[in-house]
Amino acid sequence: MLAALLFLIGAIGTALPHNMLQFNVFRVVGGVGVGLAAVVSPMYIAEVSPPRIRGRLVTLNQLAIVVGATAASVVAYFLTPEMSHLSIDSCWRWMFASTCIPTIVFMVGLLFVPNSPRWMVQRRRFKEALAVLSKIDGRSSAEKELHAIQETISEEKGNFRELIQPGIRVALIIAIAIALFQQYTGVSTMTFYGPIIYQKAGFEQASNAILLAMLQNFWNIRLRLCP
Repeated sequence: MLAALLFLIGAIGTALPHNMLQFNVFRVVGGVGVGLAAVVSPMYIAEVSPPRIRGRLVTLNQLAIVVGATAASVVAYFLTPEMSHLSIDSCWRWMFASTCIPTIVFMVGLLFVPNSPRWMVQRRRFKEALAVLSKIDGRSSAEKELHAIQETISEEKGNFRELIQPGIRVALIIAIAIALFQQYTGVSTMTFYGPIIYQKAGFEQASNAILLAMLQNFWNIRLRLCP
């Protein structure tokens, strides 16, 4: 819910800024929301989903991200001055404001999402956790899952100092480096800045540049479905 709220604040703020500083601040706010959702969503899905389909559901989350990016490019294409007859000064505002619609749908959907069973077990709300697990995969499977959760929580030990111990420290540095270089040189560059890159390559009209980015995103979906 916090991520959804940050989405909404970021969408409104980037659509109605008075200067570049305000625009950048609200972009950061929205970006924090994206980061929260990107971490929490797969964790929650992995926790509540039955083991036999857990991998598929987590993968479905990745597919949803790609489909969302494609949908955003489609909306942006039809809001360009050439396609919508909006002025150049207002079309980009509508592009950012349009994200309010899926954000509100997201917030409403979250009202129907149950609390994490693991979180409820940690607070000794066992009956509620069992009810959620039973709804997901039946009573017998829920009892086994609840017992497994209780066992793992009782055995959990650790602190932040362990992250800098020999062996783990090297793995942590490698993981951080991969994350940084992936954002700097990976597909994110084309996803975020595709239209600008296409404009600099010669497709100067905004609608043409966004159309190419849209086709790129459709191809990305195809790769996710048929790698």
